[in-house]
Amino acid sequence: MKVLSTFFLSFLLLSVQASITGSDDRHEVRDAPFEVQEISHSIAALVRKKNLTWHTDGTVELNGLSYQKDLNFCEDARFTQHQKLIANCSASLIEEDLILTAGHCVEEGSELNLKEFVAVFDYKVTKSNQNKFIVSASSVFELISAPLFDFNFPGDHDIATIRLDRPVKSREPLRINYKRVQKGEEIYMLGFPFGLAMKYTDNGYVIKEHGNFGDAKDSFTSDLDSFSVNSGSAVFNQNNQIIGVLVRGTGRNYERDEQRECNDWGGLVSPRDYFSEINYIDLIKRD
Repeated sequence: MKVLSTFFLSFLLLSVQASITGSDDRHEVRDAPFEVQEISHSIAALVRKKNLTWHTDGTVELNGLSYQKDLNFCEDARFTQHQKLIANCSASLIEEDLILTAGHCVEEGSELNLKEFVAVFDYKVTKSNQNKFIVSASSVFELISAPLFDFNFPGDHDIATIRLDRPVKSREPLRINYKRVQKGEEIYMLGFPFGLAMKYTDNGYVIKEHGNFGDAKDSFTSDLDSFSVNSGSAVFNQNNQIIGVLVRGTGRNYERDEQRECNDWGGLVSPRDYFSEINYIDLIKRD
């Protein structure tokens, strides 16, 4: 994967790689089942403070790279016409002032400095957020503390929590199921693939009850369509309970269409060639 700029580099350092398995199963949250839309209120993006514009009316505008102008995505590439690369990692609310994410998002020596980032809720496509992404100032939270995380790839304990500066009101902490998954179990994910506004990714299944990297007994493998910046995304079972956190994958975020001289999302591949790995949620009991 080529690095396009220093600004863009920070996104890649904190992320898994990616690709699409079979068909592209990413959907706008507004098109998801009602219960998933409700859950989405408790999903946050980690965003650089310098990408926020604060307005006097109590709103905050989210800014980022243009997929087409800055990253040369093709005009017909999904989601890229009006959305921007804004998010840096994905997270979910599990206590009133605690979010869950991937450990490498806060690893020691990474680009993520808690003082330079905030957690932003409601970064998603709505009727009012079509071309610009504007949220209430009450949806933005400072990051107060996180465990030092010395991540040694590939590792098998890539999960962490971040304390927020205040309790999150009017949003419910998400339910957790510590029971480990079984092969063939259907799963879905909420997060920010390659910095896009929040997406609901369905049609995912557990391929293996363990990971592929080394002796990865604390991870399971799936065929979810995952991308960089999906790192930290909560993965749910069909009872809408968090069962794991996306931490790594294989494949490319995008690839060049040589005929049109522009980029499109990572090619459609077989689960045998591409997979994503999810840390089991019971790892947070060990922190």
